[in-house]
Parts: sequence; C-alpha cells; structure tokens
Amino acid sequence: MEKDLSASVCREVLSLACARISRRLRIQKKWTQEDLAIRSGICQSYISNIEQGKHLISLEKLCTLTEAFEIDLQVCFGYLAKEIGTLMKLREFYLNNYEIFINYRNFGELIRRNINKENLDLDLYL
Repeated sequence: MEKDLSASVCREVLSLACARISRRLRIQKKWTQEDLAIRSGICQSYISNIEQGKHLISLEKLCTLTEAFEIDLQVCFGYLAKEIGTLMKLREFYLNNYEIFINYRNFGELIRRNINKENLDLDLYL
C-alpha cells in the first residue's frame, strides 16, 4: 500500500500527536485545563479542542504551551517526533486491518477514544 502523506493526513496526525502530548503533560503536572489556561494565557476551550485533536495548534501557541509546561521546545519536538512515528505506524495498521476496527468510524476516532492510554501499542488491538 502506498503511504498517504497528504496535507489532511499530516494535519490529522500532527493534531492528534499534539493532543496526546498536551494532555499527558497537563495530567503529569496535575493541572486542570483551566490551570493550563491560566498559566499559558490560552483560552480553556481552545485547550480542550487541542486535547481532543480538533485543532492543529499553531507554532506560536505550541511555544506558549512549552513555556507553561516549563519544557524546552527541542524536547517538545522530540515528544512530537516520537508520537507522530507511533501514530503513523498505528494508522498504517488501521488502514491495512480495517476489520479489527469496525467499532471506529475513522482513525481519528480510534485515537480520540484512546487518548488517555499512555502507549498506543499495536498489541492493544490484536
């Protein structure tokens, strides 16, 4: 199967990666979305949309969040690279094994319904 790297696929995977990382970092700090909103100056509803993978975060907002989380931007990009790699592997598996995922409308729903899982190993779906 040829890999689909269209803009819409890249956008979806990147927004889902940002969602998982933002949520994970916020929960590690034991912050609510409102706490993060106050610390970052980003509206709570926007943070909620980021954490649901509904919005692709801008670079400016990503920098703002890394400051709020007190992590280096390079570290954040490392997290993103790892998460994107995981999501791309899972997406390929999803596309090649659609019958396993009959309860999900699409790949985005699969990730959103499992957003709290620390690891998205393929073993979870076998």
